[in-house]
Amino acid sequence: MKVIFEARDSDPVIRKYVTISSSAPKKLFIDYIDLEYFVLGADIKMRFSRPDMEKAYLSQFQSALGQPIYINGMYFGCEFPTTDNNIVDNTAHIRYFAGKALKELSNGNEIYISHPTIGGAARSFDMEVVRADFLEYIKGIAKPIYLRTQYNSWYDHMLDITSENIRDSFFEIEKGLSSAGVPPLNSYVVDDGWVDYDKDFWCFNDKFPNELYESSALSKKFSSEFGLWLGPRGGYNLKTDKFGRRMERSGKGGYNRQSRDVCVADHRYTKNVLEFFLDCMEKFDINYWKLDGFLLKSCKNRHHGHPVGGKHGMYCFTDCWENWTDIFEKMHLLREKEGKDLWINQTSYCNASPWHLMYSESFWMQNSGDIGFIDKTTSGEKLCGSDIDRMLTYRDSKYFDFHRKRQYQFPLSNMYNHEPIYGNTAKIHMTDEEFRKYMYMISTRGTAFWELYYSFNLFTPDMWLINADVLSFIRENFSILRNSKLIGESPDTGSVYGYSAWENANGIVSVRNPANKKQSFSFILDRIIGVVEGAENMTCVTVLPYTEKPDERKYSYGNTVSVDLEPHEIRIFKFTNENTSPLKLTEAKFIDEKTVEFRFNSHIAVNVSTFTLGGVALKKELRANYSDVRVYLPAEGENLQKLDIDIDVKDIYGNVLSEKVPVTYFKNGCIPISYGVSGRGDFALRLTLSAVPTDGMILLGGKDMSIFAANGKLVFDVKGIKAKSDTIIAGKDNVKVYALRERNGMIKLYIDGKLDCSGYDVRNAGADIAADEIKCGASVKNIEIFNRAFSFDEVKD
Repeated sequence: MKVIFEARDSDPVIRKYVTISSSAPKKLFIDYIDLEYFVLGADIKMRFSRPDMEKAYLSQFQSALGQPIYINGMYFGCEFPTTDNNIVDNTAHIRYFAGKALKELSNGNEIYISHPTIGGAARSFDMEVVRADFLEYIKGIAKPIYLRTQYNSWYDHMLDITSENIRDSFFEIEKGLSSAGVPPLNSYVVDDGWVDYDKDFWCFNDKFPNELYESSALSKKFSSEFGLWLGPRGGYNLKTDKFGRRMERSGKGGYNRQSRDVCVADHRYTKNVLEFFLDCMEKFDINYWKLDGFLLKSCKNRHHGHPVGGKHGMYCFTDCWENWTDIFEKMHLLREKEGKDLWINQTSYCNASPWHLMYSESFWMQNSGDIGFIDKTTSGEKLCGSDIDRMLTYRDSKYFDFHRKRQYQFPLSNMYNHEPIYGNTAKIHMTDEEFRKYMYMISTRGTAFWELYYSFNLFTPDMWLINADVLSFIRENFSILRNSKLIGESPDTGSVYGYSAWENANGIVSVRNPANKKQSFSFILDRIIGVVEGAENMTCVTVLPYTEKPDERKYSYGNTVSVDLEPHEIRIFKFTNENTSPLKLTEAKFIDEKTVEFRFNSHIAVNVSTFTLGGVALKKELRANYSDVRVYLPAEGENLQKLDIDIDVKDIYGNVLSEKVPVTYFKNGCIPISYGVSGRGDFALRLTLSAVPTDGMILLGGKDMSIFAANGKLVFDVKGIKAKSDTIIAGKDNVKVYALRERNGMIKLYIDGKLDCSGYDVRNAGADIAADEIKCGASVKNIEIFNRAFSFDEVKD
């Protein structure tokens, strides 16, 4: 046995490897290896290891695996997620359970090399500081993450999905999002319901006769990507047991009698399911996997290729995760070779080790149900409240259980929490304002992964705007929010609680009263809640509920903030000592003959803002996203009438914008060709084309917009963003084309009534188009221009 130490430049830890060799490697059986073994002296001033805990689907022992150890301002662990890391009776160990002969453990090599253990030094002995420095190390070795938004079909249809209702939901969800200004989603995801569980391995049922080609292709027509659910253990339905038994009989996998499901540790199964993953990724260009359900109980079948036995069944458990981490790496490698990204969401029946994040991007809480409601405190006091109050109390109490009671050392930014949910099968109801409270509160948990469990038919027009506003808030503040931590006490006690997230002197703090009574709450602006020492001269704006100006007080490190909360009230505060972004007008246009809509880049203080025409103040209305203002004219506009409206506008941060804004009324939204398209907003061109050339210009709108033919296909170009058609139309007559830009900056081409393609580039989305006359080529037989985009259900063939 040898020990190798490794120190890398600019790395916060030293790694240690244990190597083992033997003259009789087939005979040397290894139960476990203590990769680290410390005896702690009486002079130890600070120590931490995971507490004994209740089971979280997995057994008590397995639920607690893979946590770090802290000793005197240092953190220790192993860069493999299932080691037993603990301090027992003044002895610290990092224990790898093997259950194999050395020859097998080393994969036939002469020398076995262990996974590395790590040791790193924190800035102090303070537990919060050690935790923060450890999580910064984890951030450095984890798969990179970013703010990710996607739609998932589960709470829309559950198992009752079909290729038809998936198509309908994809279209409707994209319509609601794009029309409110939400950038294209990272993925549209098909959850469970596509599997034929009457077969002996993963395959598609007859509800998807063309498999997932159509769903994947449609996602790309929205400038998005495609994602898919798969439950390695065989899903969660009445057929799971028999699915596993069929797999066993066919030899394609194994059946786990302990948990009555597919044996996810079976070596035949892991080989075959990897092939299925890679095949699906190639066929459907999958950039997201929701992998739902792993090894609930260690399998005892000796014919599955995995070892059996060991303390708490650890031989099987270790071998299982050795194989699955390899699978995850091979899935990522395939996408990397193609220059594409991949996001793996690791869900149920996993131990909550932060070292899992070396292989997957997000991780399910493990201690929670998909959805839940709490009506009473732990002492029996009725909490009352709406559906969203009961949902928030349930999920947030699970956050407290995860981070405070179980003390998992895990970053909130990588947690998957199954929200937001507002779907048909959840059987819940929200008003517009309840939806706003719900969305803003869950935004402060700091997760990077936003899977939208929505049903379009439940949404009001204002909900789409509120959704867009909250997602914009998260995008703008993600570098802050990802550092979120809990404050207060668990809501299932009825106590006030919240989340605090900081980046230097920029912070967002939420507080919520879960009880049906008034309560007061105070928090100190210090490092315990994430504030950097020395922060001073900070302003505070109340983001929720809506307010029109910053707090007049200036805040510094160490100050106390006190709030009085009504029953079920939520407050969200934003602190900063930096100048906020300048207030900008992004678009102004008539939406009907008497209404002009002004769109801004910030929440508007509408009551102290004025809009005047000829010195006369106009009636105004703040829209549900708090950044759009509708202004009502005293008389109907005449076609092509130009008005100059004077605006003097303030946002909630105190920024001011004063200017004269020209707006022109176009009857029925129809713009003359001589005017062309201009500005940053949405628009549409409706064309009839005949004798379309193979190559050549179709239409030119100055230097910023064009439509041309290339290799028989149409290309729509707006400020360098291109939508290239899949359909060949060269030589065809009477082709109906809609070329448009959505409010979110995505451009689309519809051909003969069907969405053909789209284009999007965040760097140039919604770029300003200079006004210029539209010039048409010979193939344009008819053209109409509109000052708004058309949704899919308005497009006619």
